[in-house]
Amino acid sequence: MLIAAFSDCHQQRGPEDPRDDFWSEYGPFLKALGRLPDNATIIGLGDLADYQRLNGNINEIIEPYLLFWRMFANRKGIYLWGNHDAVVANPKIQKLFPGGITFAQRMIIDGVYYCHGNEWDLACGRWPWIGRLVVKAANVLGKISPRLEDWAEKLSKEIQSVGRYSNHNTFDFFAREFVKNFIDVHSICCGHTHRLNSYQFESGKYFINTGSVAYGFGESFTIIEDGIFKDVIFI
Repeated sequence: MLIAAFSDCHQQRGPEDPRDDFWSEYGPFLKALGRLPDNATIIGLGDLADYQRLNGNINEIIEPYLLFWRMFANRKGIYLWGNHDAVVANPKIQKLFPGGITFAQRMIIDGVYYCHGNEWDLACGRWPWIGRLVVKAANVLGKISPRLEDWAEKLSKEIQSVGRYSNHNTFDFFAREFVKNFIDVHSICCGHTHRLNSYQFESGKYFINTGSVAYGFGESFTIIEDGIFKDVIFI
């Protein structure tokens, strides 16, 4: 099976929201989506929309990006929710999206374990209250000034201990521990950290992180065919 995976758009209110870092990438991303082969199965690996950060009406996010959601639904896209969009686990919320989207928390296809990845982040997995506290603090700063929120985000990147901005050791250790006992799973494909990378474990199993579509990083889709990493499409 041909898979095109992406993650971490963090959609918010589009052009009406100065904190929406995906809006500037939206047009190029749609073009990349339109160029994907017809036989590709598209998987969104969570935090596609940032309901946790917005803390508002779901439709406020869906409406500015309705063209994307329609294209995603027409392609029978798979939506694996993350920590910022866990609300879509609710069937009532799922009905607000165009029909044709499959919703799940994780999925195994051709021996690859697809998920968001927040379960290996100490601040979102083992100590989720830390993640919630950080989001609340960022929301307060963001309402005062987006620049203040950006400053806080840069500061958080300097804290090299836990969370999605930590060094690879903590996050990757838990990912390795998670996958090593699987018999029918040889690899992991996730998002969450906003860091595009791929490498093999000593066992021969490999780890793929799709990075983030937002924030000007440039990556859009990670291509995996029959369980084997093939390419990264940039916008």
